[in-house]
Amino acid sequence: MISSENRQKVLNIVVCYGLTIFHKTGHQPVKDVDELKQRLVEVWSGLRQTVVDDAIDEWRRRLRACVRVKGQHFEHLL
Repeated sequence: MISSENRQKVLNIVVCYGLTIFHKTGHQPVKDVDELKQRLVEVWSGLRQTVVDDAIDEWRRRLRACVRVKGQHFEHLL
């Protein structure tokens, strides 16, 4: 189970990522952070759990590779 502190950190990352995605894809701009959170919740609720699980597993793999090389380039290790 993810702690509430880590859940907040993940949410902050997702919100920042969401802002970038909405900006780059030309979607209707969001008015504020609350609207962005609402849009992200709507999209998130439509995802199959297997998609979420696969994404988490992929990030774990990528983070471990990043740590192994102390933050240097690691794409070649994946």
